[in-house]
Amino acid sequence: MKNDIDPTGLGEPLFPPIFAAVSNALYQATGRRLYNQPFMKELESGITRM
Repeated sequence: MKNDIDPTGLGEPLFPPIFAAVSNALYQATGRRLYNQPFMKELESGITRM
């Protein structure tokens, strides 16, 4: 579809870096690596992969 409007917005490219940053922040806070999302389920269960 042709139009004179310039494309804007970023869509979803920020999600992968955000998840990595959250994972690293949780590691710093808890001392445990969390591998599965959503992280809350893994934090509540206390199960992590080594």
